[in-house]
Amino acid sequence: MEKYQNATSLLFSYLENINDTENVIELFAEDAAIELPYLNSLGISWQWKGRDAVYEFLKAIPRTFVGFRSEDITIQMETSEKVFAEYAISGKEVVTGNPYQQSFMGRLVAENGKITLLREFMDMTHVPATLSFNHPYDLLNVKNNITVGIDHIGINVPDIESASSFLQQAFDAEILYESYSKQQPPLEFDGNEANLNLSPQTKLFACRMIKIGSGPDIELFEVHVNGQREAVKSSDLGIQHFAIYTEDIKSSLEKFSKAGGKLLSDPDRLLFPLETGEKNFFCYGVTPWGTSVEFITYPDGMPYEKQTNLRRFKAGRSVFFTPDIR
Repeated sequence: MEKYQNATSLLFSYLENINDTENVIELFAEDAAIELPYLNSLGISWQWKGRDAVYEFLKAIPRTFVGFRSEDITIQMETSEKVFAEYAISGKEVVTGNPYQQSFMGRLVAENGKITLLREFMDMTHVPATLSFNHPYDLLNVKNNITVGIDHIGINVPDIESASSFLQQAFDAEILYESYSKQQPPLEFDGNEANLNLSPQTKLFACRMIKIGSGPDIELFEVHVNGQREAVKSSDLGIQHFAIYTEDIKSSLEKFSKAGGKLLSDPDRLLFPLETGEKNFFCYGVTPWGTSVEFITYPDGMPYEKQTNLRRFKAGRSVFFTPDIR
């Protein structure tokens, strides 16, 4: 590939050849970095440092998108070594087949005819719709894994109407759809209980898919069978709680209590050393039917983030940063 001497030429070459990993990596210096800071608000990796890490990032793009291309490139500021531009990216996501259309702002820094830093800022309002971030995954770690992420969790409740009402009041939940309605006769499994890990003679009365903000959904069941046990405690085996990320833990706990939930304590700072932070708090509560719920917030980030590029999933609104062209 021809050697480009200035930042603007390097940016155009990067965007025009982004699907050609073997050639486009030649535009980057050995100590180069690619950064997408807005991805940090989703709890996934946003920074790739060093040529090897940049290469892995670039290699993932054609695996993740079909027809990935740039359009409407507008240079806003430029010098020989720095350029700031706006551009659109389009294509189709491989996993879901969803069309991908995104607006970017990019800041590129060059030195000795090579890219040393490419920092891109995207329109985060489009990310959940285009990249299916209800189960987000890290571009660097997609590789050829067929497992993408957690899709939903299943919770049995004694009465689906009151449970749905509680989730709506406590968490602003939405009912996506009803798989099985109480208007139908109770569903008997006719000897197939073992296939679903059910006790014999279990009957399904209703089933709904529930959405709470951004994150895995809840599949809510009302099933009944003789000998049915109470909800598990956090000390029992199996799935023992689900967690809600909140940006205002005090208000969330008040809303939970008002809806009929029971709080087990006041908020406390996160306990584990790799999760601590001055503003990082958690608190446990119990739903009216007995399922444990954890409320968690960690606006300070977590110490583990200094040890790895991997990020835990973090639901919530996007956090935006102001690009610096200095």
